Amino acid sequence: RASTYKTAFEQWDERAYVTGRPLTTASDNMSAYGLAMLRSGSGSNATGLSLYYGPAGGHGHYDRLNIELFAKGERLLPDLGYPEYMSGFHKKLCGWTGHTISHSTVLVNERRQLSKNGGRLQLFSGSPKVQYVDVRAEEAYQGIASRYQRSVAMVSATASDVYVVDVFRVHGGHQHDFSIHGPDGAFSVQDLTLTPPRPEGTLAGTDVPFGYLYDAAHLERPGYTGGYGSYQGSGFSYLRSVQKGQPEGVWHADWALEARKGVRLSFVPEASTEVFVADGEPPQNKAGNPPTLKYVLARRKTEAGDALGSTFVTVLQPHEGVPFVDDIRRLEAADGGDQGVVALQI
Repeated sequence: RASTYKTAFEQWDERAYVTGRPLTTASDNMSAYGLAMLRSGSGSNATGLSLYYGPAGGHGHYDRLNIELFAKGERLLPDLGYPEYMSGFHKKLCGWTGHTISHSTVLVNERRQLSKNGGRLQLFSGSPKVQYVDVRAEEAYQGIASRYQRSVAMVSATASDVYVVDVFRVHGGHQHDFSIHGPDGAFSVQDLTLTPPRPEGTLAGTDVPFGYLYDAAHLERPGYTGGYGSYQGSGFSYLRSVQKGQPEGVWHADWALEARKGVRLSFVPEASTEVFVADGEPPQNKAGNPPTLKYVLARRKTEAGDALGSTFVTVLQPHEGVPFVDDIRRLEAADGGDQGVVALQI
């Protein structure tokens, strides 16, 4: 097989496979697969961000519009990877690892995405300083969300520093949970007061134990031996040590790694946003996987019958040393109207 691949690459005068060098350092959109790759810099200054929007088969997850971030030689927004068991009879796969809530995307109405159908690219563009992608995937919540759209811009601030502006717009349903998590590192927050970690229960409630599918009682009945692939609930029972906060303005979550590396996520919240911080468990099937990763959920909900509209705005800063962005402010749209325009001063 290696010989076949080598022959194929040499036939087309592309020797990257033979030499081990990356195929490209430019941003790329793999339209048939549904994966946009934003790239900036090279060598130790290389930064990459992936946004997945393609269709998936049986081994795929319910993770449309999930992002991952790679910078400073580290996986800073890591995907959880392959589960312990790729089987519909494995409850953790269906309730957590392959579920929407464990990925860096948005959960609507406390339900996982309803299908693995692919989304639609709106715009993909690049310049020497800015890489940009915009994708919609209402198919993930067909009949519930009239807008499910992520717009991501990677901006080269200096030769070695990059920041990412991430805007996720959702319209439809009554509750939106924006989920994101960082690497295995020391976690802290700035400009947000959190309650102490709650030892009892999970995000699903103080009386809901870890891994209990509280919103699918038929899958938890005594003696049940069937599969869990039909589970469409929240997955909240896989998040524990819950903390809660109420942001009053821009706030920051930091994950610090060794060698003074790390990533800062700066959240620019809308009114009536609740924040939850909790521990999520990556698959325990690989040496070196941490027992938990720290998750941040930004939640907006409405009690009224009107469809909820949310715009989750986050600025991502990979850094070595201290974060380099001093101030982030949201500006009013020039016409004063609410057309979903997001303007930031960074």
